[in-house]
Amino acid sequence: MDAGKLDKRLIIKTVNKSDDGFGGFTDSVSTNKTIWANVQEKSGEIKSDDGKRSWVSQIEIICRKKAFESINNRTSILQVVGNVTNYRINQVYNEDFKYFTKIIATRII
Repeated sequence: MDAGKLDKRLIIKTVNKSDDGFGGFTDSVSTNKTIWANVQEKSGEIKSDDGKRSWVSQIEIICRKKAFESINNRTSILQVVGNVTNYRINQVYNEDFKYFTKIIATRII
């Protein structure tokens, strides 16, 4: 992977749960960091559940391994700058063992 292909800004958001005082929880989202990445849409399909149609898409993200190391995969949401769609991380693995990480993420409806 050529580092010059990391041409999109990716916003990493963290979801924090806090007690609401009534036995439940309230979610708050805060921006953790922004990183440069290569983003490609891999699939997009229209699914139908109980008569409700929805569009499900998946993206593939390649970023520098060191930029992604400090991110908590379980509580993070990804957003591409210039796009209001949020994505959930599904898979993370090393693309190039030393330098790059590949992330597969699904659009949050």
